[in-house]
Amino acid sequence: MIKHWAVSKVLRVFLAVATCSELVVAQSLPEVPAEIRFGGATIYVSEPVRYQIQQEIRQIYANRSQLEQDVDALRQLTPLLQPYLDDADLAVDFRYAALPFSPAEPAYWSLSPAQAWRLGLRIDNAVDTRLHPMLATEAVATYIKRLQERSRGDAVQLLLRYVRASTSEPVPDNNTTLLVEPGSPPLLWKILARKIAVEHEEPIYKPAASFVVYPYRNSGGKSLVTIAKQLELRIDRFSPYNRWLKEQTVPVGDDYPVLIRLTTDEFPLVRAASMAGAASQVGGLRDVGFPLLLKMPYREEGLRSSAVFYKINDMRGVQAQPCENAITLAYYGDLSVKKFLDYNELAEQDVIWPGQVYYLERKAKRAKVPFHVVQRNQTLRDVSNMYGVRLSSLLRFNRLEPRQRVRAGRILWLQKKRPSNQPVEYQALPLPVPEPEPAPVADTLMAKKEPPRVDTTAQPPRLVAPTVTQVPRSQPAVDTAGAPRVAAPIARTPTPVLTTVAPVIKQPQDKVRIHVVKAGQTYYSIAKLYKVTPQQLYFWNNLSEKIPLEIGQELAVAVPPVRGASPSVTPPAPRPAPERIVNTYVVERPDKVTYHVVKPGQTVYRVALINNVTIPDLMRWNNLKNYSIEVGQRLIIRKKQ
Repeated sequence: MIKHWAVSKVLRVFLAVATCSELVVAQSLPEVPAEIRFGGATIYVSEPVRYQIQQEIRQIYANRSQLEQDVDALRQLTPLLQPYLDDADLAVDFRYAALPFSPAEPAYWSLSPAQAWRLGLRIDNAVDTRLHPMLATEAVATYIKRLQERSRGDAVQLLLRYVRASTSEPVPDNNTTLLVEPGSPPLLWKILARKIAVEHEEPIYKPAASFVVYPYRNSGGKSLVTIAKQLELRIDRFSPYNRWLKEQTVPVGDDYPVLIRLTTDEFPLVRAASMAGAASQVGGLRDVGFPLLLKMPYREEGLRSSAVFYKINDMRGVQAQPCENAITLAYYGDLSVKKFLDYNELAEQDVIWPGQVYYLERKAKRAKVPFHVVQRNQTLRDVSNMYGVRLSSLLRFNRLEPRQRVRAGRILWLQKKRPSNQPVEYQALPLPVPEPEPAPVADTLMAKKEPPRVDTTAQPPRLVAPTVTQVPRSQPAVDTAGAPRVAAPIARTPTPVLTTVAPVIKQPQDKVRIHVVKAGQTYYSIAKLYKVTPQQLYFWNNLSEKIPLEIGQELAVAVPPVRGASPSVTPPAPRPAPERIVNTYVVERPDKVTYHVVKPGQTVYRVALINNVTIPDLMRWNNLKNYSIEVGQRLIIRKKQ
């Protein structure tokens, strides 16, 4: 009896726990409402479809870890995807259709290879751009925008057309409501289920570590390992958003941003390091070290305790954290939202990037440096934020229109207006080349390389540069003012040796020309005219095939020099060594050394230009590690006499 009572009690406890667990799960699952708002439109859900969406929600919550990954991914990727959605006039709710719905189908926007091919995405052994969130979103947003231009309809109708991959669906007269019935595509149910689940979880989700995603664009020819070493990051920061890369190195020629997860403290440092890396490849006019950032040690109290303040170019600034917007940042700076947007020259619909430092003061009218070379994928707003100079000043100084794009390589004036009689200057940006990967180092002891042994029986070479010669004690050297030291001749009768001098072939350099687009010209015809590829035109001018050409538009073209079948080089005739060898020293005339004192506003580029020397020579003569020089600094200038 006692045993039976104990068993029944255990069963009752088990049933109570099971029932309680079911109630907890049921309470944690969001319910599907009869009306769902999507992109400003109202979706009326029939009862069968409501049941189907509820089943999708149950499947989502069956794998809570995957749900948390989706919430985290949407937080990190929304700042990258929203600009493409805004350009296509698409609501931010479309982001719920972007993420993959299963690990077995990792493509963004559920793109099949056939759909990707129609959208112009690249799929080969090197890359699969269906797996790149930014590139896939750009292509899909452009496609949906074309659908919107050809027929009217609200956000839901556009979503339906994209899901069905057809434009033949009838559009109801009332384009602000829609009844979703069982005949609708199941993918639509999945998208709505994800929207309901994410909106239910996102306000209460607190990740163990908060990251922002930075698009590293100077990636051509580099591997992820090389980029990680350059930015001093762990390789795990490059997952999970770079599965699109199938080879070891990123292809050269097209724009393939590498997506890196960073903490908010790492974001400004990595951004500055990536800009400095791009400038070091150029080797020209680019003042690295901007923006000048200094994190402030103090913290506010109360509602402003989460604010992270900076000094940016000697002005007050605040760093945007995940999920913050213009309203919160304006509150941190004790500003109105209008003033905050005005100080940062933003519109209300502009995206606030987590990790970026925003200004809490009005920018300066002039920058601290006089010039800047526009880098690839860089906009006027980027330059304005980099140097803390107003966008209106940049437009006025460089005689630009507000909507005018600037091409990579253009030299921008940052302190005064470019004279009307001085043409626009460009500096050629080199194409990225693949970097050789370092060979793996074996975990063994490596023998030190011994210096090459000198064969005392060999013939003494002909020396070009003066060196110190050891003189026997019995024959002291003659030190004559103005004359080189010459050792006493050593009489020998060696075997004659034929010596040749290797010819030096000077490689021709590409010349940058400006082509003005004429009526009827296309990227292909212009590329054919200059014997280059359309991809090179896109790369040199920060353009793409999706951006149409305009009549009168200027394009920078690096025209390759005319090369023959093979350079005509006549090697010098061999000559026998003299029977009597004398240690000969050819003393070249020393360079004339002068000094240039840096004046206010002068950069390394201007100093080299004034003195008619190259930038690499100027940096080598003065042991300059970067392009920063100070007023009053004395720089060595060497010239041939």
